[in-house]
Parts: sequence; C-alpha cells; structure tokens
Amino acid sequence: MKNALRLMLATSLLAGCGTSNLSLNLTKGSEVVKAEAVQGRLLVKFKSDADRLAFHKNHNSRTLKRIAALNIDVVQVPGSRGVAIQDANAVYAEPDYLYQVSFEPNDPSYKDQYALKNMSAAQAWEINQGDPKVVIAIIDTGVDLDHSDLKDKLVDGFNAVEPSKSPDDDNSHGTHCAGISAASTNNNFGISGLASGCKVMPIKVMTAQGSGSTSSIAEGITWAVDHGAKVISMSLGGPGGGQAMGDAVKYALAKNVSVVAAMGNNGTNQMSYPAAYPGVIAVGATDNLDKIAKFSQFGTWISVAAPGVGIYSTTPNHDNYLNKTYPDKITKNFSLMSGTSMATPYVAGLAGLVRSQFPNLNPAQIKERIEKSCDRVQGLVAFDDRYGHGRVNAQKALSN
Repeated sequence: MKNALRLMLATSLLAGCGTSNLSLNLTKGSEVVKAEAVQGRLLVKFKSDADRLAFHKNHNSRTLKRIAALNIDVVQVPGSRGVAIQDANAVYAEPDYLYQVSFEPNDPSYKDQYALKNMSAAQAWEINQGDPKVVIAIIDTGVDLDHSDLKDKLVDGFNAVEPSKSPDDDNSHGTHCAGISAASTNNNFGISGLASGCKVMPIKVMTAQGSGSTSSIAEGITWAVDHGAKVISMSLGGPGGGQAMGDAVKYALAKNVSVVAAMGNNGTNQMSYPAAYPGVIAVGATDNLDKIAKFSQFGTWISVAAPGVGIYSTTPNHDNYLNKTYPDKITKNFSLMSGTSMATPYVAGLAGLVRSQFPNLNPAQIKERIEKSCDRVQGLVAFDDRYGHGRVNAQKALSN
C-alpha cells in the first residue's frame, strides 16, 4: 500500500467508565491530523486549595486524581468536549489530549540490522556498550516481560493505564522499541540492541490498540524519573501539545533525564508533541540508504535522524493486538516495523551510551553531543529541516 498505515484510536478513559469507543482508520501519509482529547476531562493547575474549590464550584467538576510531581489535577468536567476553559481560579485548564504510537507496518524485506552498520555501532561498542546504572525508560505500550532477548535487561516498571496491572505489552510496539534500544547482545539469540549494557524500564501509557492520554503519559514520565530512569524514549506523538505534557518534559529535564521522542509519520511539517517541546531530542527516520523516509515529519524543531525503515526487532512472544491485526506482517518474538517510532529508540539507546561514557553531562549537553557528531548524509552541508543535524553516528558521539 502506497499510503502510510497509522493506528488511530479514540477511547474514553474516564474514571468509572467501563466502555471505550474504538475506531481504526487508515489515513494518507500527508494528511494533517486534528488533535483529539478525552471528552469530559481536563488537566488543571491550581495555585491554592481555595482556587481548586472555587473552580469545582464554578464548573460542577471534581478531581479524579492528581499528578503530584507536576501539581496537576485530572478533573472531570460535565459537558466538557475536550476544549480549554478560561477560569481565573486556574493557572491553566487544558484538554487531556490523546496520542498515538508512531507505527507503520511494512513487508519483511530486510533480514539484518542495517541500522547498526549505518550508525557505526560496532566501533562504538569498542568504546562503551552501556552502563547498567543507566536506565532507559520505554514509555509506550509496555514491554514483553518474558521475552528471552529482554527479560534480563528489565527493571521494575509501571502501568499508568491500569496501575494495578503489570506493564506487559499487549500491543507489540513497545517491545519492538525496547529491543532496538537495549536488547541483550552476545547471547546467541535474537538481535543486538544498541545500548545492550543499559537497563530497560517498561512504562505502559498506551492501551492495547495504541492510544494514550496526556495524563497517562505525563504520569508515566514522572514515575520513570522518580524511579531512576536516565533516558526517556517516547515513540508516540500527536498535534495536541499543551502545558501539562510540557511540564512533564520540563520535570524530566530538570531532574537530569534526557528525553527522546518521535517526529511523527504524517510526512508533513505539522508539529508533533512531545517531540516539539524545547530540550527534547526529536527524531526523524531514514532508510538503509540514509535517505529520509517519506512518512517522516519535518520542521525546524527536528534534532537528528536515525534508521527507521524496515527495522528488525523484538515483539511479544504472546498474542497481541498488532500480530492479530496484521498477521502477515507482525509475527511473535521478532518482526520488521517502520516508522519514526523505530528511529527514536536508536537515539535513546545512543543517549544511554553517551550518558554511560560521559556521566557528568546534562541532557542539553548530551543532546548537543549527539547532534554535533551526526553524519551529514545525502550531501548535507548544514542543518536541514528533514534530517536535522544529520543521521546519528554512535562512534563519533562516544569519541573524545
């Protein structure tokens, strides 16, 4: 199929609501996507308890839960249709935007990991293969907790969608991203992860169908930061933006945690969040010839590009949404996928290697080192709004 496949899931996640409205749409790669939000729910920041009480009185609303680290209330507002409310009692009251994983299934045409060769990974591994103290949080659909190429790499994680459950992956997307960043290497099995010495923290913020809200993602970010993550990888995005998600990103950066996110797969210059927030390493996708992928979004907010077309990586060893939906494309244990989603964990893995080699660098310095060490592929002579600073080079990023 010429046009990109994207999963678009609209779901209601209101407290006490036991049903969801699901829709799977195939959209053209050049289509501008309208921001969607959870109906009847807002993210509100208050200055005081008195302001909170006044706001609830004005709108007949109630607080469902609080994201304490950001001082944000998740508020149910009867009749709200996912639009911001102006109220003097609130610093802001904005929609709880929905985001989708940046996934695009493709035919299995590549049988090896060309990406590692393109990025000079083998040469980088002679310098550093990753410190187990450097934890990469995969904020996504979860991770297969029993996968033979991942289970020895995992630290405790969190399920922001259903906190009483484990962050096991019921979609496949998150497991694929985890393997790209840090699958076990030299174990005579499966694939090689770029930062195989680092650990992986599974954070589930997306449903089985690949959708998650601002509140789930923000809660996942803060949980990961508060529990020891040093790098956050988010292969997800949407046009919503908002201050709450921005606050979560700021929280991570202020706590000395690097944030890496996907540019998106619409093939346009539409801004996608969280990639477009300041300080985030925003990642576009290239193919095996170092050409930018047609689906990769572009703009002055891009940081770097990395391989994201025909990427072979881990997938759950149990039934999941994607292998049931695309049985001829997504298999159990390992599979090929394409998207800026796949490029992002390569850069997150590289951030983990840089942090391992240079532990005193802060997120801004790690971002700068990764950007300055890129290869200017395809004749680039300066920053480009499709490639950013170029395609990442792991060896150069680790070299003094």
